[in-house]
Parts: sequence; structure tokens; C-alpha cells
Amino acid sequence: MKKVVLLTLTSVFISSFYGQTETNLTNTEKLKFGFSAGGNYSHLIAKGSSKDLNKDISNKAGLRLGLLMDYNISDKLFISPKAELSFNNSQLHFYSIDSKNLSFSLMPVSLEFMTHIALRIGKPYIYFGPNIRIPISFQESSETTIKTVTNFGVDLGLGIEKITKFFTFAPELRYSFGLSKIHQYMDHLYFNNISLILNFK
Repeated sequence: MKKVVLLTLTSVFISSFYGQTETNLTNTEKLKFGFSAGGNYSHLIAKGSSKDLNKDISNKAGLRLGLLMDYNISDKLFISPKAELSFNNSQLHFYSIDSKNLSFSLMPVSLEFMTHIALRIGKPYIYFGPNIRIPISFQESSETTIKTVTNFGVDLGLGIEKITKFFTFAPELRYSFGLSKIHQYMDHLYFNNISLILNFK
């Protein structure tokens, strides 16, 4: 009985969500501009020689802010270039018996440029595309921060569009895979993240 009630409520919610939007995707503008805001969770990982007993990694939540543009190729396909400022929260910890433990932040702030190719499946859409991360460094490597280098990744994501009279609201869930190392001398240290983003177009 509980499953039937839950299924009914879910169906009503989905119907209400879609029912509030009368606009057809075929009538949308060819070009849209907007902004985004959301949160991310850093996923810094170490492989190979960077992974040993004297190092540890901690990852926490951060924030993202950005600008975007959508170009509709067709009702089903669109391209979305984006620029986002990401406030990340990853630390690398070094442990030593003879000296005090040391902790360093890696890429606390980055400017990211993405070009996503998206395919609509009704209201939801899926997308993928390249991501270039440029670390924003306000100072050289210090006692709390290790300087990182520009690195490259690929994004995979899922979103859903709700078209209203004045704007399009599109929440997205995205995972970004780091393809290149983020430090010049620390091999196999890669930066990934998962993000929940709210787009307003």
C-alpha cells in the first residue's frame, strides 16, 4: 500500500512539474545567455608514486559561480559554452615522526572554461564536454598552499529544463574527471569534482 501511495504522489509531482510549463522547445530562442550558482565536492585523488603511507588527502564541499550561453542547433541538440569560478576545498597532508605534520591546500580557487554538447530527451538532457581549469593563485606556494598548474578534464552531466514565461531554470548534476596532473612535480595527482548547479537562462 505504501508503495502505491508513494508512486501516486511521485506521478502527481512529475505531472505538476511539467504541467506548469506550456512553452514548446521548438519555440525557444536560438541563443540564450544566463548565469549559474551551486555547490561542488572536490575529489582530489593520488595514484602511483603519489600514493604512499606518508600522505593523506581530505576533500570537502565548495561553491561555484558562472556565466553560460546556450546555442540551440535543433530541438534535441544544443551547445553550451560556460565559464565558472570554482572555490574548491582539497588538502594534502604530510605525516612525519620527526617533525610536525603539514597540510596544504591545492587549487583553492580555479577559473574553468567548458564547452558542453547536450542532447535533450524530453525535458531532461544529458551532456559531455572538455573542461580547462586554470588555478587562480593570489600568491606563490606558501605554508598553507601548494601552487598548481593548468589542467584538463572532461565533464559528464545530467540536467532538466523548466521553461517559464521569463526564463529557463535548469538544475544540473555534473561529474568532472581530471585528465592531467595538477602539480608539476607530483606525478599522478589528479583533481576531480562533483557539482550541483542551478542555471538561470
